Amino acid sequence: MHKQLRLVILFVLIISSNGHAQKLSIGFGFYDLKAKVGQEEASVSNLGAYKFQYHSIVQEKFELVLGYTLLIEDIVTGDKAFGPSIGGRYYLFGNNTVEVAQLSSFSVSSIKRYNPYLYLGFNQRQYQSIKSTYAGFSFGGGVEAGFDSKKSLFADIQISSLEGPSEGEATETSITTGIIFNY
Repeated sequence: MHKQLRLVILFVLIISSNGHAQKLSIGFGFYDLKAKVGQEEASVSNLGAYKFQYHSIVQEKFELVLGYTLLIEDIVTGDKAFGPSIGGRYYLFGNNTVEVAQLSSFSVSSIKRYNPYLYLGFNQRQYQSIKSTYAGFSFGGGVEAGFDSKKSLFADIQISSLEGPSEGEATETSITTGIIFNY
């Protein structure tokens, strides 16, 4: 137990160190969920995908992303699915969509108009109506667009292949857009 706690503390210290740029993002969009348990199949598609993510730059082109996703059947009401995710973004042209260099009272900003990335991660989802947890890997991609020195916009698509109890499997596709706050 103490060994795991030390690893978690070390991990948090590493990703929150001052040497790394940090970002928070909030997104909203569309989702499509197809599930199968035994011979039973179901699907639901709707607006109502919400993403909350913390980003930490690990290397010049790689970023660690810790997130939480909420899927709601009727935008704000209805059945819900929710859970954490951890993954990495690989930026094709470097992960700094917005860079600010400052010397005394003089600062220079470099803002990339379009900064594409690829995503690979692991998701866990708790489905409220069936009271079951599913987990699996996801992949996708997207683009960030610089807005100003503190904010950028993003749009992405993510496809997750999840497995659950009783030989259950689900494919979750989400398309989200949102804002990233750089600090």
